[in-house]
Amino acid sequence: MRRTLEGTKRKRQNVSGFRARMATPGGRSVINRRRAKGRHKLALQQRTVLSKNQRLRSYSAFIATYRQKRVVSDENIILYGGKNKEEQNYPTRVGFVVSKKIHKRAVKRNRIKRLLRESYANLLKSGEIPCSQGYTSLIFIAKDGALEKNYTQMCSSVKNLVALLATNYF
Repeated sequence: MRRTLEGTKRKRQNVSGFRARMATPGGRSVINRRRAKGRHKLALQQRTVLSKNQRLRSYSAFIATYRQKRVVSDENIILYGGKNKEEQNYPTRVGFVVSKKIHKRAVKRNRIKRLLRESYANLLKSGEIPCSQGYTSLIFIAKDGALEKNYTQMCSSVKNLVALLATNYF
């Protein structure tokens, strides 16, 4: 249920998007400043987000994936793989776990989750990890080393782990 004063994506694009910035002299100066500074993103952009049917949500789904005991890991992440799919008509469900052992602050844990989620979604969108679609579910669990890693290091870690899982258990 939506709250009364909750914002919408369309309203946000209309206020802070590229077209809105280019419509006024002040907005054009914002874009020019960002270009001069070398920003990759000049204005507000839509993020790659995993839809609800692509996420693991229930406790029983996590437990079922853990019970398969298909595990690969590196210094940043542990990856659990679910069963192999018989039918390809539904997407692979993905879960992300960052425990309080990693850091006591929720802000830090959420940052790691965002990095993992964004790197997986972008790799999936670009087609660099098609082998991940052979499983019913995947669970990414962050280790202590994940706290200091940046986006590119997370992407390479996710990509390598999915490929390793495919070679070991597919």
